[in-house]
Amino acid sequence: LPVPKAIDFGVCEDGDSVYMLLEWMEGEEAEKVVPTMKKDKQYSIGVTSGQILRGIHENSTINDMERDWYDRYFDVIQPRIEAYKNEGIPFKGADEILAFIEENKHLLHERRQCRIHGDFHLGNLIINEKEELFVIDWQTVDFEGVGDPWVDFINIGIEHPAFAAGQIDGYFNHQVPEEFWRMLALYLSVSAITAIVIIIEILLNAFIFIANSPYSQNMLRLFRVSLQLFS
Repeated sequence: LPVPKAIDFGVCEDGDSVYMLLEWMEGEEAEKVVPTMKKDKQYSIGVTSGQILRGIHENSTINDMERDWYDRYFDVIQPRIEAYKNEGIPFKGADEILAFIEENKHLLHERRQCRIHGDFHLGNLIINEKEELFVIDWQTVDFEGVGDPWVDFINIGIEHPAFAAGQIDGYFNHQVPEEFWRMLALYLSVSAITAIVIIIEILLNAFIFIANSPYSQNMLRLFRVSLQLFS
């Protein structure tokens, strides 16, 4: 597979952290290169990415999983869906999306589970001068790198339809099963809802970090001193 080779890994910072040193992949991120390509070339690169993704999933089935994919998936996703219902930002069509998820989530029962990338998108694909494709950033967080192989399509890059079509055709060798489309719709629906929760969480954490930074604390002290001087 066209992925970086692991050169070294170990423990650092007095045992508080771990590190992994990977081979450098020369080239540019596909999200910068693909938009400059003609549609037929986008499709061709998409086919290659789909073939690579299939290679990641092939021969990596985990047969001794103790829990069904449905349970593992919704252990992670359901709290985010509930968080959206309680605190999310409403948008047109959200109720229809939530209803679709509820009506189709049964499809995730008894799915094959294998090694997944977890963040397979144009930003994690590198294209070199020979237009060879490489996959980077394997530091997936959710599902511990194991799940339904089709969940790796949630970042398919629909903003570039030719690339996305090529990725699907390449993955399935131009024989896409009918059930894939409903599964893809389910995963994309979940992503549309949970992305809002994740973004809110990221912004909140960033605000807390900035508020607790030395600079912000100093500014707060200056503000309080100013109030005292002018009161």
